[in-house]
Amino acid sequence: KISQYAPHFLGYYILPYIFYILLKINDHDTEDKKIQIKEGILLGIGLAFIFMQGSLNLYSITLSFVIFFIIFNYKYWLFGIIGITLNFLICSVKLLPASLAYGTKGNHHYWEWGGYANLEIFFKNIIYPGHMLKFPEFSSHEWSLYITLPGLLLIMYFAFWAPFLNEKWIEHKLWKKFLIPTLILFIISFRHLKHYFIPHWIPLLNSESLTARYMIIPLLVITILAIINLQSFLNYYKYSIKIKYFMITLLGLIFMLLSNHSRLWR
Repeated sequence: KISQYAPHFLGYYILPYIFYILLKINDHDTEDKKIQIKEGILLGIGLAFIFMQGSLNLYSITLSFVIFFIIFNYKYWLFGIIGITLNFLICSVKLLPASLAYGTKGNHHYWEWGGYANLEIFFKNIIYPGHMLKFPEFSSHEWSLYITLPGLLLIMYFAFWAPFLNEKWIEHKLWKKFLIPTLILFIISFRHLKHYFIPHWIPLLNSESLTARYMIIPLLVITILAIINLQSFLNYYKYSIKIKYFMITLLGLIFMLLSNHSRLWR
């Protein structure tokens, strides 16, 4: 996507900071108002940075996730109010003129484009490398989320299977507050299901028409949670030579497959 849209997607580089803020607030007591205010200010500034990069689509998607996160973790209401209010105050220098010039109606392309047609197409775009001439030509970058088959298995184990089995090396219970918001954005990414969760009359949140783009947030969430659990796994088995060589081999294979993907998109 970066190679296709260039500066339009520079906001992607801000996303790790947004998730870091959400993970930090997740670790704090809900009664600690000072922390909620502090993290809320950082959240508002972080979202504003995404918007100011010109990444309107990514901003709308990330804002939707943050709102769902706050709704289903309502005890962090102060964190959410501070973050979203500050964000709108900063972004109003662009949002207000844009709304006056172009209006606030929903994107009419939504009914034409939508998201992934089914799970088969979704998984194909995760494990098969695409290129610009793949059918439909010059649009595969919109659907591709290539992470390789070994990468997918690695993420699925450390993000889902290991926590479900309650492995002894699991140190953090992270899914409790991220599960429902992540699941909602996952569902939104298919067909024309978005308007069931985000009504088409809500300004700004109705701007995204190609809803397959929403899938980037669930993918990043499970990747981050998998990385955290992977670190706990490596710490627990740090003296195991077999585990060490297995992980080096696996990560080396993933690196080569991703390098080949970059070659196809160069």
